[in-house]
Amino acid sequence: MPKAAKTAGDRFELESLEKKIQLFSMDRVVADAWKWAGNYDGLPSWKAPFRVSRPVGGIDISFTGDGEGAWELFLDGQFIDAWAGRTWKESMAIAIPGGEHELRLVRYGTFYPWEKKKPPFVLLVQFENAD
Repeated sequence: MPKAAKTAGDRFELESLEKKIQLFSMDRVVADAWKWAGNYDGLPSWKAPFRVSRPVGGIDISFTGDGEGAWELFLDGQFIDAWAGRTWKESMAIAIPGGEHELRLVRYGTFYPWEKKKPPFVLLVQFENAD
């Protein structure tokens, strides 16, 4: 009996989470979503959480940054792209399942304390539906 009650409760909780993901599903990560995330292997980083209700088949990256430096982009802790310089545009096929995820941007270069409040970049990520 307790196992059946737990299973029903788990199912209800999962359905509630799926409804929230659908309600707040995103088709892009906007520039304002990026927040200071502390050091990542000793380097400054910013992160942006996002939710998608359906699988994503690709992303379009549009980056503009202040100053020189190199950048690495991670999805849920896995490396997905790197570039150097002030601007970068990239379209890439990448499978992202529906659910909650996190992008992290890591900077190789000079870091200033004010960048914790105002990131030294504008990074937009547009999602492409998986077909």
